[in-house]
Amino acid sequence: MVVFSKNLILFTLAIGASIFAWNSFMPAEYVFAKAWFILALYFAITAALHWGAIQSGSKGGQQFIRYFLAATMLKLFLLLIIITLYVMTKPADAMHFAVCFLVLYLFYTVFETIHLLEHFKNK
Repeated sequence: MVVFSKNLILFTLAIGASIFAWNSFMPAEYVFAKAWFILALYFAITAALHWGAIQSGSKGGQQFIRYFLAATMLKLFLLLIIITLYVMTKPADAMHFAVCFLVLYLFYTVFETIHLLEHFKNK
């Protein structure tokens, strides 16, 4: 878990640096200032779900499968609620928000999947 935490922090810092560079050098119509909120949200969700996956994986394969499916479903519903609420309350920023949300979702999903596969391959 320590290796994952260190990698997650480094990964988030790299994405944060990319967001900073994007916001600094791109024209104003391409800048989404609230990307930091989304970055923090994915950092917290990824850390919590990975910790739960490791804990459930230590109890056996069936427990891990149940946890992973339930956690993924809850994560998707939570993210869908956040997207819906944001788009309904701030339709002017909807496109920027959706694109940023999707890109970070893909990055963090790939990151988490790679680390889970590495962790359980060694078991």
